[in-house]
Amino acid sequence: MKALGLVSGMPFLRTAFLDLLVNVLLAFVVLYVMAMLQMRPPTQEQAVEPKAEYIVEMTWPDGSLDDIDLWMMLPDGRRVGFNGKDAGLATLDRDDRGAFGDVFFDGPERKLIRINREVMAVRGLAPGRYVVNVHFYGDFSEEMVGFADEWKWPDIPVTVKLTRLNPRVSEVGSREVTLFAPGQQATAFAFDVDAQGAPTLHKDVDLPFVEMRK
Repeated sequence: MKALGLVSGMPFLRTAFLDLLVNVLLAFVVLYVMAMLQMRPPTQEQAVEPKAEYIVEMTWPDGSLDDIDLWMMLPDGRRVGFNGKDAGLATLDRDDRGAFGDVFFDGPERKLIRINREVMAVRGLAPGRYVVNVHFYGDFSEEMVGFADEWKWPDIPVTVKLTRLNPRVSEVGSREVTLFAPGQQATAFAFDVDAQGAPTLHKDVDLPFVEMRK
């Protein structure tokens, strides 16, 4: 009581005392906000991308309207492709449907994405043979989609690349194959993974495991 009376009787000390109280309250507020931020659950944008050991990337000429599909057969015989995108060990992360799926609207204007690319990820190191095939699913004419076909050649060169991500990013190898007509498929390559996760690429494999259908 004596201390409070002393403070109230001296304006300078009273002002200093109030400043101290304000600073202490501000410090508590800052600590509280920081604690709440730490406790906040991660948002979708903050989510960590699933771990991958290998990436298989397929590209064909930008501007082509055609739909080419990437497929993989796993060591246990399971197949990964557009109609079965997740086999646990591997996933089709990007399915490009050619002009059929690349049309979008920018306001009233109708536009076409010209980039042609599919991506598959192998998320484990299960030993065995992985076979990578490409399949000419469908062709689209300018009349069907309303856009010019910038690739006017009858043959479609398709490039498939295998990249290892761990312990460091390194390209294992790539191969270009040529497709001529819907329904055709070709084996780009196979790769064997040993018990340590090291790959061996084989370009002389021909295993048409994709079902022929449109």
